[in-house]
Amino acid sequence: MKKIPELSFDGFKRQFTVCSRVLGVAWRVRKTAVLLFFIGAALEIGGFILALYATAALGGLLAAFITTGNTDMIWFWLAVDIIGGLVIAMAFVLMGYAKRLLYFGVARWATNTYLQMLCTIDLPEFYDEDRRNELNKIGNNYIWQLPSLADTTLDLLYGILRFLAITFIVAQINWWIVPLIALFLVPTLLAESKMARLSWFVWDEKGDERYIFWGLDWILRRAQGQMELRSTQASKYVLKKIDAMNSTFYSEQEKQFRLAHRSLLPTKILESTGTAIGAIVVLRQFLSNTISLERYFFLSGALLRIGSALNNIFGTLSRMQETVQFTDGFFNLIDIKPINVNVENAVTLDKKTTPEIVFENVS
Repeated sequence: MKKIPELSFDGFKRQFTVCSRVLGVAWRVRKTAVLLFFIGAALEIGGFILALYATAALGGLLAAFITTGNTDMIWFWLAVDIIGGLVIAMAFVLMGYAKRLLYFGVARWATNTYLQMLCTIDLPEFYDEDRRNELNKIGNNYIWQLPSLADTTLDLLYGILRFLAITFIVAQINWWIVPLIALFLVPTLLAESKMARLSWFVWDEKGDERYIFWGLDWILRRAQGQMELRSTQASKYVLKKIDAMNSTFYSEQEKQFRLAHRSLLPTKILESTGTAIGAIVVLRQFLSNTISLERYFFLSGALLRIGSALNNIFGTLSRMQETVQFTDGFFNLIDIKPINVNVENAVTLDKKTTPEIVFENVS
């Protein structure tokens, strides 16, 4: 099995190109769904900040109530906190609805585009080993891979917007806190990205074999295929063949997964270091009377969430690896320009009448 390539600038550039193209497809097929998603994202981010601030204010008032017995504004901020939670819930419903609509539109576009490509590429392409392997890989997954990437790309943009909103809050602690947390999360991104690319590169090695697997699977699922297998007593042979192919395919994935997973635990421990440093800084500010209790709750709440926001972005980037690879292959296929095309001034046959075929000077 060939070695999995490491991440590179060109790789990130290619991912950006593929995701941008998928987002363009999503915009063309379902503009309303894309708009609804970003409206929902804006509502969720706004509701999150509102609830975070209300919770911090409520915490400060409750602390003051213990010593003063003053209940002014407590019920008000509780109501604001509840409203913020309702806004967040409704926003997620809207985002989920928009992504489902988008799934239907992109799946239909992908199906029509792929089948049209099959009807236009040159016939020798089907007999080229590398091209056939590519057709096998893409053909078995494109219907769900492209909608999945469109969905994940929207999640990534939402995650970035949410991170920027939290960054604006956390930056009030100290300007260097955010880049420090991001620095400690980079090793996790690299480790998870390597693991996410495993499936695609095993496919590269076993493309034709997996195509045979799906062919045998199709025979087993059909009544006619079952009659042929049972009449020839070949069922056990086919089942053993499938089991052997699956054993090879998944054992190679498991081997690569075990090797890649060794570096994941240390990176998870490391990523909490940045947040811990930020927590120490904001606590020192409170203890030195630089900030109030309410502001401490607000900033520390945002600080605890910025790590998860960054982790969500990096996690989304990692999960996108396989779908980006498949979608890149899909675009490479549909971009093929056939060599055998209609020549200039070609005679177009009349579709309403059957053409007459005449053999002349045939010996």
